[in-house]
Amino acid sequence: MKNWIGRRVTILCNDKLHTRVKGTLRKWDEHNEWLVLGPHDLKLPFGEVCTIRLLPEGKNAPDAAPHSVGYIMKDKRQFDNAVLFGSEVMIWRKDRLEAYRATLSSHNAETVTLSDGRTFRKAECTCVVRSLRGML
Repeated sequence: MKNWIGRRVTILCNDKLHTRVKGTLRKWDEHNEWLVLGPHDLKLPFGEVCTIRLLPEGKNAPDAAPHSVGYIMKDKRQFDNAVLFGSEVMIWRKDRLEAYRATLSSHNAETVTLSDGRTFRKAECTCVVRSLRGML
């Protein structure tokens, strides 16, 4: 990682909110297990760092944002990925929007459960997910 010093990076933190931090990697101290991210000299212990990615040279990478086109989830794997990645989901019951920009907390063969606790039967509703574009 020392070869990344002076380069622009984005760091996904291992906190409850999975905070993303962008800046220039200024120091990498393996002995004390921390790094310093500029321009504000933010000191992060290695234990709080989940991933580090390089930003493209000369510009800031766009933040991850939902794609304008969604797709209807039908397969178990699609529901699994929506739960895993915390994707934004819309729940439709016929032509009525029941949940907008919701996050799935779990699902099984018959139901989906949102992070706010509401449960919907898969047979009675349509779940539309929007994939993320950009760098996480």
